[in-house]
Amino acid sequence: MTVDSERAVKLLASLTYARIALVPLVMALIAFGDELRYYGIAAVLFLGAAFTDFLDGRLARKWGAVTSLGAFLDTTADKL
Repeated sequence: MTVDSERAVKLLASLTYARIALVPLVMALIAFGDELRYYGIAAVLFLGAAFTDFLDGRLARKWGAVTSLGAFLDTTADKL
């Protein structure tokens, strides 16, 4: 599969940015959620973020769209 490299980089960066943006939301749901459903929502969001982590790395290698910025953002998101 050939994918326009600029488009691929933007898509993969968007996945990483989304994962970073989910961190405060998941933390707030866990910290301030007073019902079990908030923990469930946090768990679903966390699993979604974990899936984007798997997906962006795999697609970056498959499409040949590995960048130093992408690698930096990915490891930063993993630490959050």
